[in-house]
Amino acid sequence: MEPISHQDINFLIALSASEESLLQEIVWEFDRWECQKEDVLVILNSLVKDGTVLLCKPIANSDFLDLTKEETLQAISTWDGLCRKDLMLFLTELGEKRWEVDDWGITTKRARHLMFSNSGSITRIEG
Repeated sequence: MEPISHQDINFLIALSASEESLLQEIVWEFDRWECQKEDVLVILNSLVKDGTVLLCKPIANSDFLDLTKEETLQAISTWDGLCRKDLMLFLTELGEKRWEVDDWGITTKRARHLMFSNSGSITRIEG
């Protein structure tokens, strides 16, 4: 596995949020890289606290119920808490603006590498 930096972790979490990924996909994403789970949790928490990302819950008729910052922080307080298929990570309005202008402390080349390397190397089992 390839080691990744804190800036890489920030970028990958924001990327997942920009794609409105299931919370569980954070676990799948970081299983591909050499990093500490605690670092991922700390960075995810900081992105929630600074208003960049939040969680939502899909409800009927393709609508979503946004969780509050406090509810989101509670849901992501442990690594096991990330293993949920009923919650989605998304960029807030502030996060969307940041996504458009922030380089997340990495180069464009590094961002492409993170996005496209190791693709297909994990097996997702739905159930």
